[in-house]
Formats: sequence, structure tokens, C-alpha cells
Amino acid sequence: FPSTLADAKRRVKLLENPTESLKSKDAAERHLTAQMLVARYRTACQDLASASIQVVDASESSIDSREAALQALRVVGQAPKTGKTRLDGILIYVPAKRPETDDQRQGDPFALFAACGAVFPNDDGDEYLSLWTHLAGVGRQ
Repeated sequence: FPSTLADAKRRVKLLENPTESLKSKDAAERHLTAQMLVARYRTACQDLASASIQVVDASESSIDSREAALQALRVVGQAPKTGKTRLDGILIYVPAKRPETDDQRQGDPFALFAACGAVFPNDDGDEYLSLWTHLAGVGRQ
């Protein structure tokens, strides 16, 4: 957390244009910007958890989170057991660059899940603001 008003203002400024902040010549600015973006997306993902959407956070343990994702994948879309809510989706938060080549996908423990669903960000049009704009619209329908 920011310890001073000056630090808070610095952080706000970095997030005003995160793309430029990530390209800064100052390594500390790049690192801080990346940390704040990871925290922002992680929180956004965790906030989407519900009885019908399971969120798996791979930032702590790739082994445990892959196992949790596999268990969820086994039951997603199936009729629930008595008294349970149907699991309609899985969101897997992986704070790493998406693998782009076949060789990279072979080494990625979560590539299987990307092949079964969708990946965010998928292209340059997928940004934090567009995600929240979309989600705000979905919740009001």
C-alpha cells in the first residue's frame, strides 16, 4: 500500500497509461506498474467467483491450481448433485504471458484449459477497462 500521498499520486500516474509505464527506462517504475496490474486483474478475477463460476488462482501453486482446474473441468456443465448449483464456467487466473508457439504450449500446465475455452486478453482490444465495461453491462441486463 502507498505510504504517502506522493507515493499514491505516483502510482495513479503510472496506471493512467500502464503501457507507457511498462516501457519506462526506470526499472522500478516498470516493476511497480506490473505489480499493480497483476493485483488489479487478480482482484477482478476473484470478484467473478460465484456458485456457478469457479475461479482458480494459479499465482500461488501451479500444481494445486491445475488440479483444482481439472476437477472443475470434469463437472462444468453437468447436472448438479442434489442441493448443489450447476457449475457453468471456470475462470483460471494465470499471471504469466500466454504461450504462443506449440513448444511454449507443451510446457504450459494450463494450455489445455485455453484450448477448451477462451483466453483473456485475446488481442489488443482486450484491456482492463473494456473487461469492466462489458461486465457492468452484463450485470444490468
